[in-house]
Amino acid sequence: MTATLIILAAAIVAFVSNRIPLGIVAIGVAVSLWATGVLDLQQAMAGFGDPTVIFIAALFVVSEALEATGVTAWAGSQVIQRAGTSRVVVLVVVSLLVAVVTAFISVNGAVAALIPMVVVVASRARIPASHMLMPLAFAAHAGSLLALTGTPVNIIVSNAAQEVGGRAFGFFEFGLAGLPLLVGTILVVVLFGRALLPERAPTELPQDLSALTRTLRDYYDLPGIGRLTNATYGVTEVIVAPRSGLVGLHVFPGMATPSGDLVIVAAQRGGEDITGPKSTLRSGDTLLVSGTWEDLERHTADADVLVVNPPAELRRGVPLGRGAKRTITVLLLMVVLLATGLVPAAIAGLLAACALVLSGVLTPTQAYKNIGWTTVVLVAGMIPLSTAFITTGTADRIAEEVLAIIGDGSPHVALLTLCVLTMVLGQLISNTATVLILVPVAAALASDLSVSPLPFMMALTVAGAAAFLTPVATPANTNRSVDEGQVSRVYPSLERARREHFGLGLVGVSGSVQEVGDSRVEFTIMSVAKPFAFALAAQQVGIDAVVRQVGVDATGLPFNSAYAVERTSDGRTNPMVNAGAIATTSLFTGATPEDRWEVLAEGLSRFAGHELEVDEEVLACARETNFRNRALAMLLRELRAIDVDPLETVDLYTRQSCLRVTAVDLAVMGATLADGGVNPITGVRVVDAEVARATLVVMTVAGLYETSGDWLLRVGIPGKSGIGGGIVAVSPGKGALGSFSPPLDREGNSVRGQLAARALSRELGLDILASEPVVPVRS
Repeated sequence: MTATLIILAAAIVAFVSNRIPLGIVAIGVAVSLWATGVLDLQQAMAGFGDPTVIFIAALFVVSEALEATGVTAWAGSQVIQRAGTSRVVVLVVVSLLVAVVTAFISVNGAVAALIPMVVVVASRARIPASHMLMPLAFAAHAGSLLALTGTPVNIIVSNAAQEVGGRAFGFFEFGLAGLPLLVGTILVVVLFGRALLPERAPTELPQDLSALTRTLRDYYDLPGIGRLTNATYGVTEVIVAPRSGLVGLHVFPGMATPSGDLVIVAAQRGGEDITGPKSTLRSGDTLLVSGTWEDLERHTADADVLVVNPPAELRRGVPLGRGAKRTITVLLLMVVLLATGLVPAAIAGLLAACALVLSGVLTPTQAYKNIGWTTVVLVAGMIPLSTAFITTGTADRIAEEVLAIIGDGSPHVALLTLCVLTMVLGQLISNTATVLILVPVAAALASDLSVSPLPFMMALTVAGAAAFLTPVATPANTNRSVDEGQVSRVYPSLERARREHFGLGLVGVSGSVQEVGDSRVEFTIMSVAKPFAFALAAQQVGIDAVVRQVGVDATGLPFNSAYAVERTSDGRTNPMVNAGAIATTSLFTGATPEDRWEVLAEGLSRFAGHELEVDEEVLACARETNFRNRALAMLLRELRAIDVDPLETVDLYTRQSCLRVTAVDLAVMGATLADGGVNPITGVRVVDAEVARATLVVMTVAGLYETSGDWLLRVGIPGKSGIGGGIVAVSPGKGALGSFSPPLDREGNSVRGQLAARALSRELGLDILASEPVVPVRS
């Protein structure tokens, strides 16, 4: 018993710390139970062959089919068309929809799939999006109790009920608890939502895949073209990769690709159409291609192109796409088998999953890829702990202690105690793991009280669904926005930035491009231009010359500090703060300021892979209000830190700061540094490898001003921020992250951008300072 409790305590600590993947913790539990002799090998590994685990894995396949064939998108489109503008009607309809969808797929899948639809509906009904998104998560958790398939917890508890109570719960029997909970959830939201929920409404809607046709038609200026997507055919955007076999191919709209399977609808270079009889493709060109969904998926997997939006993702936005009828048929047959009990649940799930693959709805790769292996391994690894609770008498001992505290006369008090314990523990660790731990305790309580275990099992399910008490209990609850920070007020034109914007771009040195959110929304680059201007200056006049003139050491002071200049005899700071960046800009050679600007602008455009343009509105505003930068330049001139006209230099620096970029542009620019100065999209060398390295060193030292040390500690890679809301983070030899989110902290750095960089650096293994021991550790 002692060993079992120690293993349980260690598992809870590991779950709460969130430093070890859930699956690894679960496997560690199973192995530890075997290693300590609590269970034999057969018992420790039994979870991986348990019917519960098989059924859960099969349900992931069914859930993927519903989303991939557009069944979920169709359900969302029906709400958009019929919900109207009444607040009460919208809340009720959306809550009912997400509850029904959750009952057949999962809480996390339903919430993620329906968020865009909910924001669209909220906008049309003039309801703050925040009044819809939190109720969406609440209704999803309540809806998970409408049917057996709603959540892994239902399956675990149903199987446990069969073992200790003589029968499993029926397919819709959970609805006896789920329906009242759903009704209560809706009533609370409708009656008290206005008073309790914050009013935050986005000024721009998130990406809506169902609006793809309109977006692409407008972007590529295709007014006369019909629908671009349907159940059979679709479109996708691709970028011609460096060293692609398509380079040099003659291209014109309407032509077939070399394979003959796809049609080129449009071709652009730098935002301009590629036209003319002698037009040929270059690396970095953008193509809009059309074909069947299968052909699109097959050909976009080639190394010749980089996919902007994978066809499989775009296809999800087509309501009732190819295979939707087969998917619905398979789902209904599975429900019939489960409701009637003709076959065990695991067999019904396996039959449904196999039918979806054999009928061509999903490929085997899709089926395997979309199984939530973390959940599967978590359940499989924690089942042995439930077994250990029973075989060692731990569950009986805990039940005895509980009854000793509350008294053994009232099953209702015991039931309430079990619910509270489940809800509290479920806020700290996964509700699935919580239920697996407490199932044997619930059975022991019922046995000691000589009552049916079924109410106790149902109580576990209901309390497990109460994971909405905190925002971290389940992934569905974390579908929310960080809203700290203030939009920059340095220039009046920046104050109009939409704080709701949030976009990420991730570009690898191989040329791979991943993006999400407002990744193509343009904003002014501001200080994020500084490292790239440093690189271009170092390439032109030499690294030593720039360091000698500008300096590289961190100031530990704000980005626009005059004291950082005055405290030295030569005005040297570093290229990442305003004074140092102005000094860097002064080093560009050219007969006139315009000549120097052409060198700088052309170099920054090569970093991005296409021509960057100045935001004239922001530039005009900056020129009118950049008094501090002018003062810094005059001070630098007095200290002989710059040798040219200070006001002309400030104007050049201001222009570079007002270039329009996107999050993806920043990622491409950063990936160029990560790849030793070669742009991974165009294949063009922008700066030498030594210059790229020196630039990353300067970014590491002072990229986030006085908080650079904190950034390096938490993110572990060079970075640079700007008051326009952009951040670029570079992992040498791997790639770069570009982010855009206007709200800034007190130091002038994007709040969400920092959080995104921290999370992605950890999850993707980008941290250049992290390492694992090579020599075996001696105890």
